[in-house]
Amino acid sequence: MEERHPAYSEAHSRPSDATALKGDYSDPVSPDRAVTTPSPPPTAAPLNPAPSSAPAGPTFPDGGLDAWLTVLGGFLTFFAGLGFISSYAVFQAYYAQNQLQGRSEAAIAWIGSIQLWGNFGFGLPAGILLDRYGPKVPMLLGTALIVLGTMTTSACQDQQYYQFFLSQGLCSAFGYGLVFNPALSVPNQWFLKKRGLVGGLVVGGTSFGGALWPVMLNRMLNFDGVSFGWTLRACAFIQLALLLTATMLIKTRFPRKMIKGPPPLKEMFTSLRFNTFTFAELVGFFGLYSPYIFISAYGVHRGASLSTSFYLSSVLNATSFFGRLLVGLGSDKLGTFNTITISTAITALIAWTWPAATTNAGNFVWGAFYGFWAGAVVSLLAPCVARIASSPRVIGQYVGVNTTIAALGVLAAEPVAGRLISNNRGDFDAAQFFIAAMITACAILFACARLTMSRDLKV
Repeated sequence: MEERHPAYSEAHSRPSDATALKGDYSDPVSPDRAVTTPSPPPTAAPLNPAPSSAPAGPTFPDGGLDAWLTVLGGFLTFFAGLGFISSYAVFQAYYAQNQLQGRSEAAIAWIGSIQLWGNFGFGLPAGILLDRYGPKVPMLLGTALIVLGTMTTSACQDQQYYQFFLSQGLCSAFGYGLVFNPALSVPNQWFLKKRGLVGGLVVGGTSFGGALWPVMLNRMLNFDGVSFGWTLRACAFIQLALLLTATMLIKTRFPRKMIKGPPPLKEMFTSLRFNTFTFAELVGFFGLYSPYIFISAYGVHRGASLSTSFYLSSVLNATSFFGRLLVGLGSDKLGTFNTITISTAITALIAWTWPAATTNAGNFVWGAFYGFWAGAVVSLLAPCVARIASSPRVIGQYVGVNTTIAALGVLAAEPVAGRLISNNRGDFDAAQFFIAAMITACAILFACARLTMSRDLKV
């Protein structure tokens, strides 16, 4: 049974939102334009009355083979894409002692930061391609750039920083951005009641990737004696297989070129709820992803071996899957905006305790708790934006604009944290307090965004 968007059930009980399409909320004849006419004589009611001509609003299948295969395709995309980026803590620690030895933490962090920025910041062009031509065009282009970037990284020469920056940084970053938007947006075209669960499953691919990639890299680089070059080539072949499979699975509900005009930017930027939520996400991105980049380096700083530090990244990412799945499932009952606000507040509290994790055991425990709740926050971002979007047909463009703006946070976050570490002679306290402060501010702003939504408790 198809479910209708909740906005349409409230159409006649509240004023229309600035982001709503006019046809979505207006009656066929508004009261101020009504024309008085004589009442016709009463007639018998027809046996088969015609259906109402009032706008019914969009419907959502909330299931079906194509819908769940699309979810699987999104999971595989996140495994190969953002899951690989989430493993950058491994490269941060490895480069500092090998290929880029002598470079500052901030300089090495720029490579991972550029990857994250591209993943989120290329959302607008990816969203336009998605809404006009379907998911296969951005998926295939993105796959080509990701594989090219990983392959060329395998050939980078030691101490040649610009080579790592251009290949693992820029080239791969654009590819990640192209595949991220379809994998995140298209499942929301199929689901309404289960959006929290579906968001957790799709973004859960990041958790699986972030947990398994470091284990693979650790075995090949530190135990099996495989060269850095062949390790990266193996990663590229795995990414190619996963992304091509995902391209075949992800299917949009709507015909190509249904959206012919420019993105509804005026509609978005006159929406208080969209602007508040996007600004909150921008602030949050100054802190949320930094532990994914620095947790392995922090482990080494606290006395862990390089091999052990790799597993810190795995634990953080593994527990984030359970946060994304369980909290996402709960959000379908509690409401996505309520859940993301609570989850961000808990994440902020955990972030403030990071400096107290001074032993290997403490770091593993801290990483497990942080991964669970931070993963929940990230998985709920797209469902919240989808709820704000004026139509399911423009979800891709809404998500694209939202992530393009928020990506400025991840672009600056890691270099800022790295600079704070370098300026304090390798001590992480200042960076950790900065991260916690940004996540705290994000929680407050998410609460403000929640207040711009419906008065219903479940939002």
